[in-house]
Amino acid sequence: MTVYEDLARVGDGIGIERARSSDIRSIEYFGWRGEPVRQADGLWAENAPASVAVDPELVIRITPAGEQRLATARWDLVLKPRFGETVVHVRAQDRPWLLAVLEGRR
Repeated sequence: MTVYEDLARVGDGIGIERARSSDIRSIEYFGWRGEPVRQADGLWAENAPASVAVDPELVIRITPAGEQRLATARWDLVLKPRFGETVVHVRAQDRPWLLAVLEGRR
């Protein structure tokens, strides 16, 4: 079972917009008191209420199965091959375009 968390940058933090999963129990786990709905793709989904706080960073435990990934419309990063089985901290920050490009070439 895979859980998708749709996130967005909010100021200097990261906020969750909605959660999706093939298992409704994964959505209910968030405890948002809304009503999960089944989408056309078969996944259950629920939007996060406005009361959910924005976090300054994400803390992601990379599991032995290695399914954790970050993706945008422009890129997709599977975490386990890059960092191994560990805990990573992800922060939203602005980076000069040239530095980001040069670091990506390493």
